[in-house]
Amino acid sequence: MSFGFSLGDFISVITLANKLRKDFVGAPSQFNSISREVRGLANILQDVDIQLLGHDINDRQQKQLAEISHSCGILLNELQDAMEKYKVVRYSGTSIHKKARSIWKRISWEPEDISELRGRLMSNVMLLQSFVSAISRQTMVATKQTLEHLNQRQESDERSCILDWLSAADYTSQQSDLLARRQEGTGQWLLDSEEYKHWLRTPRATLFCPGIPGAGKTICSAILVDDLITRFQDNPNVGIAYIYCKFNRQDEQKVQDLLSSLLKQLSEKRTSVPDAVKDLYTRYKATSTRPQFDKVSKALRSVASTYSEVFIVVDALDECESTCRTRLLDEMMEIHAGAGANIFATSRPAEMNDLFKAGGRLEIRAHENDVRRYLNGNMYRLPGFVSRNTALQEEIMTVISRHVQGMFLLAQLYFESLIGRRSAKSTRTALKELSDGSNDYAYDKAYDNAMGRIQGQLREQADLAIQTLSWLTCARRPLTSLELQHALAIENGESSLDEENMPEIEDILTVCAGLVTLENETGIIRLVHYTTKEYLERKQESFFLLSEKEISTLCISYISFETFGSGVCESDITMEERLQSHPFYPYAARYWGDHVRATKDLHPGVIQFLEDQPKVEASEQALRVTKDTVRVGWSQKYSRTMTGLHLAAYFGIQEAVAYFLRHQHPVDICYRAGYTALKWAISGGHLNVCQFLLSQGADPNITDEEEFTELAFAAQHGREAIVRLLVDWGADVDAPCEWYGRALIAACDEGQLKIVDVLLNSKADINIESELYGSPLETAANAGHWKLVTFLLEKGAEPNSRGGEVATVLQSAAFQGQEEIVRILLSHGADVNRQGGLYGNALRAASMNGNQHIVQLLLDSGANINAEHELGTALIAAVEKGHCDIAQMLLENGADPNGRGRVHGTALHAAAAFGLVQITQILLDKGADSTIRAGVYKTPLRAAVMRGHREVVALLKDRGSM
Repeated sequence: MSFGFSLGDFISVITLANKLRKDFVGAPSQFNSISREVRGLANILQDVDIQLLGHDINDRQQKQLAEISHSCGILLNELQDAMEKYKVVRYSGTSIHKKARSIWKRISWEPEDISELRGRLMSNVMLLQSFVSAISRQTMVATKQTLEHLNQRQESDERSCILDWLSAADYTSQQSDLLARRQEGTGQWLLDSEEYKHWLRTPRATLFCPGIPGAGKTICSAILVDDLITRFQDNPNVGIAYIYCKFNRQDEQKVQDLLSSLLKQLSEKRTSVPDAVKDLYTRYKATSTRPQFDKVSKALRSVASTYSEVFIVVDALDECESTCRTRLLDEMMEIHAGAGANIFATSRPAEMNDLFKAGGRLEIRAHENDVRRYLNGNMYRLPGFVSRNTALQEEIMTVISRHVQGMFLLAQLYFESLIGRRSAKSTRTALKELSDGSNDYAYDKAYDNAMGRIQGQLREQADLAIQTLSWLTCARRPLTSLELQHALAIENGESSLDEENMPEIEDILTVCAGLVTLENETGIIRLVHYTTKEYLERKQESFFLLSEKEISTLCISYISFETFGSGVCESDITMEERLQSHPFYPYAARYWGDHVRATKDLHPGVIQFLEDQPKVEASEQALRVTKDTVRVGWSQKYSRTMTGLHLAAYFGIQEAVAYFLRHQHPVDICYRAGYTALKWAISGGHLNVCQFLLSQGADPNITDEEEFTELAFAAQHGREAIVRLLVDWGADVDAPCEWYGRALIAACDEGQLKIVDVLLNSKADINIESELYGSPLETAANAGHWKLVTFLLEKGAEPNSRGGEVATVLQSAAFQGQEEIVRILLSHGADVNRQGGLYGNALRAASMNGNQHIVQLLLDSGANINAEHELGTALIAAVEKGHCDIAQMLLENGADPNGRGRVHGTALHAAAAFGLVQITQILLDKGADSTIRAGVYKTPLRAAVMRGHREVVALLKDRGSM
């Protein structure tokens, strides 16, 4: 860029514009209009910068650009100063993690200020647009191509960022692994069945496929998913989402996680990230929080409704935790009824949920043809005398397929029992010993047989198998093959790991007689089936599996290695090196306490470890590492907050807590401004340790550096029993705290109705307000907890309680689309026409949201359809948001098409400014006056011209606009 004024000044203006653009992420909706204009200014500045690369401009253009740049700089600096009044930084420790969050104060920005700033922003944008237009058409064309490329790349990066944030779960790898295990042609009976064909072609159909354990339900689900993807991969109007529930991943598969995964999958097929998902990201990413169940649910229904057809597959419903399963099925019913989704599910035989009672039902069993395909495809694994004897091969397939009784897993186990045979006679003898009988008996006999073969190996081989089965049975989460190798190499009492003691994965799989399998796509090594775990847990003592005490001892040995005595890693590089050289460290640091707590005795190694402060700090750092941790720069932000006392409290190891108190550790000490032992015990949900600490003098009203009370912390985490305990020990129910303001508001935000009841019965103020959340009623309504809203109203909450930026709870619920809550509030006396606040009134809020049902409900309840607000009427609000159906609905119910607003003048001005051709047509047909001079652009025609909306310009001119 070769013009006369300072290049540095111009780049500074661009940098500042981009910074402000990012700073507006997560801002309340009152800042949306300013945010859009800043984004527009940043884009046009970038446009100018790119177009001038390698091109000379004349003196007049240099002077013009210098003046515009100077004006932009002044305006952006003023805007930055103004933002500082509304944005503060808060710290919150909602778990072991401690997070800094940018918080927007609940203060309304005056509409006059917004209008004035927007006017100046738009003026600069228009000047820059005129400047750009003066440059040659050839440059413009080249720049357009460059910008399109940049925008596409930016949109792609943003898309990946949002979807990755939404859900870390990736079922595609599991899908690939399952298909890789499938023998060609198996499961075709399912795809050819009339039940499946009916489900495919019938809208809102359900298909429930029960099957006994080991029948092959998961493989059938994978086959069905593959068929759906193949059928509809080229149809953008068909959405497909699937989840595989796992008995050993219940901690990772909460209902909210499952819904987030479904939402992510349905969003991925869209060309751009759906607005409902962007809204979630904008609202929650900036504050480092996760969206609540109701918000994810609403977004899922919204995205599902954008498809003409939706197919959802849920495998192994029975392997979900019961509460999770109930809520998941309730949500599936809503999507089934609302978006018309087709739902397929597998489960062990059980009473069908209401969702499936009227739908199709098809039992999954191991079909003989599929069993024979599996056996034939694996025959190469048997000794050579089998491959040379076709008659014996046929005998194997015939006998096994006859004995499996619909259980595919039995076919695998029976086949594995033949691998070590040394002759045809021995093989036939084994075939004669195969069991018939009940499922449990057949499995137990097959597992007994497998364990007999394990114990019959050489001693070291048998020991390796027993240790492997022990770890996989006791592990609190799935282990990767590398983690297991390290676990198996631990030698109790050694100060480091001898890598020469690590077994090979191939050897591990060989010695385990088919009871262990490796998922190639994920690297997870696991027991072959959940019935295997059930069997081993019953027979643990019979086969001398390692006990929880032995497992805990090995975990303690690992985290006590000499290398961790150096303490925390101060850089990302050293932390990465530590994790790569000690891959079992995150597991051991996270779960050693769970294993210790499951034992009766506290072995000396525990106290020895807890008294080593550097190792405690190192383990705390590892405790924070998760599979989706973004590690760039995170180690520098890490702060040490735990001593051995705190770590023992976090894991609920009461004997260790007592040890430290006996040795004169202050009960309420906060190490380096961290939590007290009591708060760590609350975080872990350990009632017994909380009670013990209180009995030893712990203060129930102490606050940490975040001024977060123990009671609010317990309420936020849903620890009902601990909340009762704290109240009994004298916790102040109305003690102020940062973030939520009060414990009652924390409970309301998380939807903890029972805790709310406890606090209200303890005389908590039901109408108290916090700066960030408003009243308890507003908090519950914002979070979508309709049962809690009803409860609070019945307990005396004021239905017209006022918040900060939002005038009433009714406005907030209307804006967020909480129809049930709007009904509840109206039935309890909420004023439908209460004016003020960010949205003006409830009808205007609902019109901005675009919810027809709520708009009609408010109108039926007496809402003033033409009530004015400084930013305009409900009609203008609907037009600004592009809600054509709402605009038409309001006009048909008597809305004045010429109602006024400060920024856009009338609804027609707004429609023209945003290029909304259909709404412009409707407004003109309903008598909108195109000659009214008002708002920033003065006339609708000028608004359309200045924003470059040619179709609207033509339409207005055709109607005689000037």
